Amino acid sequence: MVDKIKKYSTQIIAFVLGFTIAFLIGTDFKKSKTEESVSQLAKKEELKIQQEEKAQQKAQKKISEKLEASKKQLLGKDALSSSSDILDYLKVSDQKAGKMVNVAFVKTDEPVWVVVHMEKDGKIWNALGARLVRETSSGVEVPLLVSTKVDKRYWVALYKDNGDGKFSLDKDQPLKLKEQFVILPFKTLK
Repeated sequence: MVDKIKKYSTQIIAFVLGFTIAFLIGTDFKKSKTEESVSQLAKKEELKIQQEEKAQQKAQKKISEKLEASKKQLLGKDALSSSSDILDYLKVSDQKAGKMVNVAFVKTDEPVWVVVHMEKDGKIWNALGARLVRETSSGVEVPLLVSTKVDKRYWVALYKDNGDGKFSLDKDQPLKLKEQFVILPFKTLK
């Protein structure tokens, strides 16, 4: 009987040991497969993020180029606010930096966008905020996505609304008056 117990206990121990080894090998295999899958997913996500960043940079570059091309006249000495006619349509003065720009006067008989642009390296740059104006108005407040900074120059420009009621640098065109863009600079104060 002792021999039978030894024989069965040896078999039971061998079975448990074999089962344990198989379980550990299977778990390790699953773990390495899982780690491999996670690694592959991480690489795919990283590649996707890089592609999205490149697409975003391309889009920003395209918008900046289009904006710059459409405004080359703005930086010429004769294209700035030297025309008193522009002052009949748009008035803005220096003001405190912040999340809002106050435009003193906008003259229009059609829907126009009052758009605040930042200046970068002496050039008109990104739009910081826009407000649709449907008629001649005083004290137009334009909310900004990014606050203006103290002692910087910014620009307020008028754009014709294309009819969809949504501002777009691609679709809405800068308003011109006698071959000059309707745009004025202002500086920010403390």
